[in-house]
Amino acid sequence: TGVGARNSAPATHVPVQRARNTPAVGNAPKRSLVRAAITLVVQNPSFALKFAPPYHFMMLKQPGIALLTELIALVSARPDITTGILLSGFEGREEEASLAKLAMSPPVETTASTAGDFRLLDIDKLQLSFLDVMAQLNTQALQQRMDELQAKQGESGLDDADKEELRALLQGRLAGG
Repeated sequence: TGVGARNSAPATHVPVQRARNTPAVGNAPKRSLVRAAITLVVQNPSFALKFAPPYHFMMLKQPGIALLTELIALVSARPDITTGILLSGFEGREEEASLAKLAMSPPVETTASTAGDFRLLDIDKLQLSFLDVMAQLNTQALQQRMDELQAKQGESGLDDADKEELRALLQGRLAGG
């Protein structure tokens, strides 16, 4: 009986969040780190030269790791390789269409403060993004190996070599590396 009062309850209840039709902050889709790394190497092959061994990421059990490893090996063998030449090495292979699509996709991360220096800042930032992605993949690989060894320890026990490997991995994690 006041302003805006209703005589009856609404027929349906729509939560405010859904009514706004905006995704929750934590539900934003995540881009795969492996896909991001492959995209950055295909678009900028020289980035792979900046990533120094050890390549722990190679032991990850994730889709795309074998392809990422192959791309880094190709660039390492031919440091002056371009995107076009890199792609031509995959002609006729099942990865050809996907790599071509990634080569043409927008960069993984692009920002710049002024239009005049966009390219320089963009490449520097992309290179840092690549190195960060690769560091994250290396960390995931080491964590995966620790998890495997700990599971084995619980199931059947570890031999001396496995115990030493687990000890080294745990010490490396504690040391921040």
